[in-house]
Amino acid sequence: MSVLFIVDSFGIYEEEALRVTHPKQVASIRARIHQHLLKSSATSFRIHVSQALFRRFKSFEGMQGVQVRYLYPASQLANRLGERPQTWLTNDLIMSLHLLKCPPLPDNLREIENSAGKVLGLLHPVLLQPENLSAFYEVLRELPPAFATLLRLETIQARLIQSLQKLIEPDCIQLLIQTLSKTNSLATTLDALACEQIRETLRSVVQEHPTILEFPLAARQFDKQLLTSLPTIEIAEPNAQDVPTQLIQLLEILNRQVIANSCSEHVLAKLIVVAWPTVLARLTELLAENPKLASQALADALYALADTQATVLAKQVEENAHLAPCEALSETATVEEALLWSWQYLDCARREFLRQQEPSELISSSFSHWLTTQQARIMRSDADWRRVSAVTAQHLAANRLVVLCMIDALGALNTDLVCAKLKQCENVCIDEQLLFSPIPTLTEVAKMAVITGKNVAELPSNTETALRQHYANYLDTPNALKIAKSWVELKDSLDTDTKLLVYFENRIDERLHACTSFKKHRQDIKTIAKQLVNQIKDWMIDAAQLHRELVVLITADHGVTSIAQRQAIATDLGEIGERTVKVKRKPYEIPDKFAFFPQVKDASSGYLVPKERVRTGGNTPLTHGGLSPEEVLIPFITVTKGVPLSTEKIIELKVENSYCPIVNGRWQANLMLITHAVPLTKIKITAKSPFTGEEGPIGPLRVYETKPLRLSFTSAIEQSGQVQVPVFIRYCRADTQTAENLDIELTLHFYR
Repeated sequence: MSVLFIVDSFGIYEEEALRVTHPKQVASIRARIHQHLLKSSATSFRIHVSQALFRRFKSFEGMQGVQVRYLYPASQLANRLGERPQTWLTNDLIMSLHLLKCPPLPDNLREIENSAGKVLGLLHPVLLQPENLSAFYEVLRELPPAFATLLRLETIQARLIQSLQKLIEPDCIQLLIQTLSKTNSLATTLDALACEQIRETLRSVVQEHPTILEFPLAARQFDKQLLTSLPTIEIAEPNAQDVPTQLIQLLEILNRQVIANSCSEHVLAKLIVVAWPTVLARLTELLAENPKLASQALADALYALADTQATVLAKQVEENAHLAPCEALSETATVEEALLWSWQYLDCARREFLRQQEPSELISSSFSHWLTTQQARIMRSDADWRRVSAVTAQHLAANRLVVLCMIDALGALNTDLVCAKLKQCENVCIDEQLLFSPIPTLTEVAKMAVITGKNVAELPSNTETALRQHYANYLDTPNALKIAKSWVELKDSLDTDTKLLVYFENRIDERLHACTSFKKHRQDIKTIAKQLVNQIKDWMIDAAQLHRELVVLITADHGVTSIAQRQAIATDLGEIGERTVKVKRKPYEIPDKFAFFPQVKDASSGYLVPKERVRTGGNTPLTHGGLSPEEVLIPFITVTKGVPLSTEKIIELKVENSYCPIVNGRWQANLMLITHAVPLTKIKITAKSPFTGEEGPIGPLRVYETKPLRLSFTSAIEQSGQVQVPVFIRYCRADTQTAENLDIELTLHFYR
C-alpha cells in the first residue's frame, strides 16, 4: 500500500511510473493516491513528478506509507565519478553533456585524475590521452554543444593543455580552446577551421607571387597564429564550402604562370594539402595539358596525402619520363633564373638516374659553363654556400638553440627523401633552399667551409678549434658547443649549456662509392633520413623540456652524380682524383673543357675540374668533385616547430640622396621605403635622439613595393658633415596586423 514519489525535474528516472506532466492531472491522481493508501496492496504506486508539480502533492509528504525520493543529476553523477561533482558542474550542465548516460569512470582514473580529468574521461577517454590530433578532433565532433560551456572553465582548460601538449604548443591549444568555447557547434567550427587552414595556404602562395594580381579570398575568420600553428584538420570535400573551387582556380592560375615562365612548377606542391577527388581530377587534367607542371616535389606532396587516388597520380608524375623536359641553361641567366632552372633539372636527372640513364650532356654542361663564369654573382647572392654560417649566426644571436647537421654527400638531388620524412611530422615547419657548394665538390674542400663560411685553407685543421673561433661571439662557455661525429655520440647531446650542436653525418658518403646503382644509393639515404627525422623529434622534445626555442639546420658539403663511363680521360697534369686533377700551380694554358679553381685566393695551386660529364679517375658508378648541377647544388633546410622562423628582410629604408638640405628650419632626407615578401601597413618612421621628426602612417604597401618619401627632422644639437642618423621604424603586417619594430641607421650629409 506504499506510494513512492520520484521528484525529478531533469528526466533522470527511466523506470515504469505514472508520469505527471500537467496540472490538470493532479486532482485525479490525488484521488488515486488516497484509494491506494486505503488498500492492502503489496504493489507500490510510483509517481514521477517534477519539482514544480510536486508542490501540489506536498501534503502527502510525511504520511504513513508515502515515500519521497528526490533525484538530482549531481548526486547521480557522484556514483560514476567516484566523488561529488564540483560546484562548476551544475545540474543543467550535467544533463546537457549527457554525463549520466556515460559508463562509470574506471578505477584507475578515479585514483589519479583531478575533478576536471574525471569529467573529461567520463565524456571520452581520448580527451585525456589522445594518440594523435585526428582522434581528438573526431571525438570533439561527437560531443554535445554544451562542451563549449565546459571549455570556458580554467580547470578544464588546464587539463586539456596537459593532454595535448605533446602534440601541439600550449599557446596553440589555448587559442583552439578559446575558439571552440565560443561556438554553438563544435563540428561546424572544426570544419570552418579546416577550411580556413586551406585558405591560409592559398593566401601564403598568393603573397609569395606578386604576379598573381586577381585572386581575392574571404576575410580571415580566425587568428592567423592558430591557423598556421595548428596541425591540419581533416575535412571532407562536400563540407568544405567553396574551398575546392578556389583551390582549383589557383592551380589553373599557377599553371598559366608556369607556361609563361613566371613561376616555378614547384609551387604547385604547396597547394596539394587535401585528397579531394575534384581537385585531384583537375590536377590530372592540368598535368596532361602541361607536362612542365610535373616535379618530384609535387609527387612527394601527393604521396604524403596517403590516399589511393593521390598515390596513383604521384606514380604517374614520377614514372612518366616525358614529363617536365629540361632545356639547356642560358649563358645569360641570372642566379635566380639558374636556381629556378635547377629544380627542373634535378627532377629530370633523378628520373634519368633511376632509369639507369644519364641527363643530356648538352643540358648538364650548360650549367657547368655558366657556373665557371658566375662565381662573383653567386658569392653576392643568398644562394652562396656562405649563407649557412650567416644564418647559423643569426639564430645564435637571437638566443635560439641551433642544431647544424652537416650530411656528407646529401646533394639537392636526394633532399626530397629527407623532406618527405620531415613532412610526415606534425607541427613541424620546413623551409628548403638551394645553395651552390664550394668548388671543387670534394669533402676536404667543402665540409668545413660550408659550416664556417670560410675557405678551408683559412681554417685551423682541428674541427672544434675552427668552430669555436668562428662562432666565438655566441659560445660564452666551454659547454656551449657540442660536436657529434657519429650517430652514437648524439645521445644526451643537448643540455642547459648547449647553444650550438654540430652533427656530422658521414654514412652517405662512406657508402656511395660501394653502391652499384643510384637506386641503391637512394635506399641508403632513406634509411639515414628516417633516423635523422626521429632524432630531430627527440631534439624538439629535449628543447621543450629545456624551455629553449630550437632551430635545426640541415645542409651538405656536396652532391653526387652517376657516370657510366668507366675509362678515365688521360692526363698527367697532377694528382688525379675521380673528377678532379690537383695541381701545384696553375697551368700556363688550361686544357680544353677544364676549368681551374685556385685552392687559396691569389695562390697558384688549385684544381682542374672537367666541365663535362667525364671522370679523371675511379670506376664506380657514383662519384663527385665535378661541376654538374647534382654535384654542386646542396640543400639548406630549416626545421622549426610551429610557425616558421623568418631570417629574411621584411622592410628596407634606403637613402636616395645622402645630402640633406634645410627647408623651413628642418633637414629633409629623401628616402626609399621598400617592402619584401610581406604586405605592410601603418608604417611610421621616427628619428631617434638627438634628432626629432617623424613620417607616417604610411600604407598599405603591397609586397615588393617601393615608395619614395621625405623625412623631415631637426636636432637641438648642432650637426654637420657626414652623420649616422638613428631611425626607428614601426610597421604592421597587413594580414595579421601584428606590430613589429626595426632600428636602423642612415648615413646622411648635413649642410646649410
